Amino acid sequence: MNAGEVPPEIQLDLIQASQARGTPELTKRLERFEASRARDDHLGNFRECLAGGDPQRGRQIFFGRAEASCRRCHQVNGQGAAIGPDLSKIGAEKTRDYLLEALVAPDKQIAKGFETAVLVTDAGKVYSGIVKEEKGNQLQLMTAKGEVIVLDLGEIDERATGKSAMPQDLVKQLSKSDLRDLVEYMASLKGLAGD
Repeated sequence: MNAGEVPPEIQLDLIQASQARGTPELTKRLERFEASRARDDHLGNFRECLAGGDPQRGRQIFFGRAEASCRRCHQVNGQGAAIGPDLSKIGAEKTRDYLLEALVAPDKQIAKGFETAVLVTDAGKVYSGIVKEEKGNQLQLMTAKGEVIVLDLGEIDERATGKSAMPQDLVKQLSKSDLRDLVEYMASLKGLAGD
């Protein structure tokens, strides 16, 4: 792997097997590999999660794991919530790098139309969510819980763009194997029946 000769699909497996074995020679080689990671690459510590995952396990994480909470905000083929982008065709539209980045660095690229707005009213109340509609003198804001709040534009004192609604600490909640499986599952979503 240090020579760049290991296929991407088995890199994470090799790292994990080397860590589990833990011999002094393997530990030294792992340290050399870690030191060789590009420091200016925000995905550098996760590149081994780009390929080789199990899409079925990824689907189970997406729909069933509370730590991930993917379906709380995203839909796939009508299942889940419509707070964030519909991911039914994400594998046909985006690269694996984009998918991994969305999981480990969600603020790098926020999907158009899903930027978070932070609104402060004249009364001092603070609301945060995604602007679903702004028409006439009203604004509809969908909160992270899926509630729609309607505000009069005249009562909004301050308005700012916030961070991504994606959980910032997702990488702390999931293992690298989990991330790899999620990437594999999302990469398989092409908008076809049976995805």
